[in-house]
Parts: sequence; C-alpha cells; structure tokens
Amino acid sequence: MIKEQFVNLLHKKAAGTASIGEMKQIEETFKRLEKSGQNLPWTLAEQAEIKQRIQSKLPIKGARQVVIDWKRYLIAVAASLLIFIATYGAYQEYSFVPQIPMIQRSTNSSQRAQVILPDGSLVHLNVNTTLTFPEVFDVGQRIVKLEGEAFFEVKKNPDKPFLVQTERLITTVLGTSFNINAATGAASIVSVNTGKVEVSVVHHAGDGLILHPDQQVELTDSGALEFSEVNSAGISSWKSNEMRFELLPFEEVISMLSRNYHVKITLRENSAKGCLIKASYTNNGVKSILEGLQHLANFDFLILENGDVIIDYKNCKN
Repeated sequence: MIKEQFVNLLHKKAAGTASIGEMKQIEETFKRLEKSGQNLPWTLAEQAEIKQRIQSKLPIKGARQVVIDWKRYLIAVAASLLIFIATYGAYQEYSFVPQIPMIQRSTNSSQRAQVILPDGSLVHLNVNTTLTFPEVFDVGQRIVKLEGEAFFEVKKNPDKPFLVQTERLITTVLGTSFNINAATGAASIVSVNTGKVEVSVVHHAGDGLILHPDQQVELTDSGALEFSEVNSAGISSWKSNEMRFELLPFEEVISMLSRNYHVKITLRENSAKGCLIKASYTNNGVKSILEGLQHLANFDFLILENGDVIIDYKNCKN
C-alpha cells in the first residue's frame, strides 16, 4: 500500500466512513510497519505543512478529533501522526527514520566475554558488565553504551568517530585501544594503551581531556577529571587469563583485585606500605589469588555473603 492510500484510509477512519475491509487494511499495514521497524516517507512539502499545522495548533485539513487506542496502534488517525512528529520531529528533523535494532551483551560475576561489533572492533567485557550497541552503526558515527568495565580495540575510521557512553563519561576515539571502568559504585576511569582518546564529562562535551598511551583520567566525586600517568598494560591485564604484579605495593595489588573483579575489599592493615609483590596468577577469581598472595604476605581474609572481602594484614614475608 502506498503512502497516499494509507493516509486516505486514516482520514476515512477518522470520519467514521471506513469499511470493514478498509479497517483490516489499516490494521495489517500497522502490523507490517511494526514488524519491519519502518515508517512512511514524507516529502519536504508535507513535512513543512504538518510542521506549520503543529506550530499554529491547527488540525490537518479534513481531520477530526478522535480517541486513539495507543495499545493497539502506533498511529490510529492523522491526528496521531501530528503527535508522533511533535514528539520526535525536532530530533529527526521531521523525517521518519527506521529504528535500528539494539543488541545487548552481558556478563555475570564469574564471566568474561569478547564481543565483535558491526564495524569489526573487538570489545573485551570484564565481569558484571553490559555493552549495548546497534545492529548497524549510524552513517556518521559509532556509538556504544557501557555499564561495568571493558577493553576496546577500535577499528580506525577517521570519517566515523567511535563513542563510548557511560553514566558519567563520554570517550571519543578514531582508532585505538583503551580500557574503561564504569562499574556501579566505583570511580569512572579511562586508560589508554595505544592511540589517543578524548574523555569528557556527560553534559560538558567541550571540556574534554586528550589521553595518549599510558595515560589515565579519573572522574572524581566533585565531577572533575583527574589526570595521571599509569602502566596501562597492567590495568587491562584482566582481559587475559593472567594477573601480573611487578613489584607493586600490597595495597595496590588489593586495589587492582577490587577493580578487576568489581568487589569491595577492605584492607585492615598494620603497615603494608613496604610489602612489594612480584607474582603472576591465573584469573581464577579473588579467592584463588588471595590464597596465592598468602605465600608472600601474612594476612587473613574473609569473603562475606554479598561478595565483599575483609583482609586483616599482618606483615610481609619477603
């Protein structure tokens, strides 16, 4: 059914003159549009006329006010077309654009996963992480949404910037590899392995910071971006099957475990500042690594029912 025929049927329904057969045609058309995710194309002249009618608060010629059954139809009469455009027209510039299906990939507390995006970019998901992305990227940019922690290996495309949106940060890249930790209840941190990225706070896109390899930015509680130099390879080591500590202070090792496994670890210490840890462990979970660390330091630990960990540190063995 072409657009003009469909609109005529809507007007007949609004006027109460549509036959049973025409009512069925309307219903079948709505079902096809819902299933395909497509909408009817409108000419610039039609868009301008509808926009003018909205702004002047006048009904479209020939349309009557009707009661709309939103549960059954996306659009029941011509008046509902006005409502649809009034709601989404400013964003879509009064054009009807097919909605692109979204894909969501998630991991639980004992899972890690790799996700290949539509452009061929590779994303490593840490535990308790959710990544949402479109089935097909938009013409002008590539946007994904992240909850949790992930390491991105982005395919380079200067004409199509890659954006990662978290609850508080927006990271923009062209082609690079970087780690983002946006776990719930933790500080939002972006660190760069290769290339460069721009990090900005949500709603403050003009105040971003440019990061290069082995640089990191953390969003503080006050909303400021705090810059630092880091060993980015160590930060993203969680994506491999190994955690490696190269003469790191015991407190920093515990911080890495907390960040990598997204668990709260409370260190009740006497003085762990002089205890340097040099070791590597298979990524078999917090309990397994803590048991391994007990060969290098004297401490007891308790894992609570909610997954939080309490450590009573005594002294260093080396």
